[in-house]
Amino acid sequence: MKTFWLPALGIALGAAFLAARGLAQAPGPALTTLHAFAGGKDGCHPAGPVIAKSGILYGATTFGGISTECNVGPDSNGCGTVFELAAPASPGGVRTESVLYSFDSQKGDGIFPYGGLVAGAHGKLYGTTSSGGSYGYGNVFELAPGNPWAETTLHTFGYGDGRQPASSLIFNRGTGELFGTTYLGGGAVNIPSGCGTVFEWRP
Repeated sequence: MKTFWLPALGIALGAAFLAARGLAQAPGPALTTLHAFAGGKDGCHPAGPVIAKSGILYGATTFGGISTECNVGPDSNGCGTVFELAAPASPGGVRTESVLYSFDSQKGDGIFPYGGLVAGAHGKLYGTTSSGGSYGYGNVFELAPGNPWAETTLHTFGYGDGRQPASSLIFNRGTGELFGTTYLGGGAVNIPSGCGTVFEWRP
């Protein structure tokens, strides 16, 4: 009759020996919170991905910021922000969060950035807002580094070219084009709100 307990006993004794010699396996993967948003000026509800550039993380929050023109609820005040998390001074250190730009409906620069950002040339960041702008259907925007960072509206979505962009953009480094999608709009038959579009923006 075969005995199966001897290999198991050997494995157990081997693990005990390694643990006693300090050679046990390292702990498994762990999650670390880099920043917890506090709402208000700090931003609230990031919905898109972050991007990394030279050790710095960049992203957008759909709500929050310094504007008081977009108060839609107690946890969703503000028109949205673009933020950065600076690289830690030492490996495993604390990252410092800074708000680079707060959207404001009074400026006509779009509100509620839902998608993430994409990095372009010369340190610029590009993204979309899901609402706001001249027609209320969202914008494509550019943020240029500076003190403060400068926001430029590249395109305002209207009635015929899509509405409510909600996804991240793709940047063509060779030609500077931006590609993205809108959630609504387009020429869908019998669907007043439309089924969405794919768009290209050329500089």
